[in-house]
Amino acid sequence: MAAKEGFTLIYDELNRSRPEVNNVLLSALEEKLIVLPPDSSQTEYVRVHPLFRAIFTSNPDEYAGVHATQDALLDRMITINIGEADVETEKQILVNRVGLERTEALKLINLIRGFRRQIQRSKASSLRACSVDWQDLS
Repeated sequence: MAAKEGFTLIYDELNRSRPEVNNVLLSALEEKLIVLPPDSSQTEYVRVHPLFRAIFTSNPDEYAGVHATQDALLDRMITINIGEADVETEKQILVNRVGLERTEALKLINLIRGFRRQIQRSKASSLRACSVDWQDLS
């Protein structure tokens, strides 16, 4: 419907779907055409509206339960890599989401960042690593 009417499609966690499921996006983005299964009540092809846009989110490649995104699909996207959050942002997330005091949040952030350095992790991990129930650790 978004492609037909010129809306913006928001596709959350693109790389949780198997690559073959996303094949329909290739023709929509490149040929501006969507091929539908034959049905007597509708046409087989839908032309993509010129104002159609898509926003995709995905998890890092090393995240559990994800599939590599097809190169052909990646070639049709503009990618914005969002790196690791700064300490203040992480602290505010922990204060708001978990209910930690700012000093406790900073201790947890320093612990996790120290661990990442110790294991020489080259890529940022999810903020979920800091979202455990801090009270359970006390």
